[in-house]
Amino acid sequence: MRSLVAVVAVLGLLGRASFAVGEVAESAEHRARLNLSQSQEEAITQALSAEPAQAAPGYRAHSGSRPPDRLELKPLPDRLTARVPELARYLFVKLPDRILLIEPDTRLVAQLVGEPATTGTGPSASFPASPGSPQH
Repeated sequence: MRSLVAVVAVLGLLGRASFAVGEVAESAEHRARLNLSQSQEEAITQALSAEPAQAAPGYRAHSGSRPPDRLELKPLPDRLTARVPELARYLFVKLPDRILLIEPDTRLVAQLVGEPATTGTGPSASFPASPGSPQH
């Protein structure tokens, strides 16, 4: 009987630990999200216009997703973070059709800038295989 009680107690603790891990992951995803204004997004787009785009075939970006390891995460330019100070700690990836702002601790997408309009098919879209590919 004591063995059964011990097993139930251990399972209960494991269940709580699993729940806590889920809360931490959910909290990290929520923390990664930004809520930028239209003018802040325009400042980002303008500041990064000369940056070369990276290809990410097959990657479907959305807030909270993790970019593929093959993409280089770069710091935002000082001239931009001086204008939009809340971005100072974020990294970015410029793709052919949008910019991903990355939360550095979790390496999750905090916000997509220049996101194309969707047709009700969800929060993400495929990226073209190369910068010369047709846009959707």
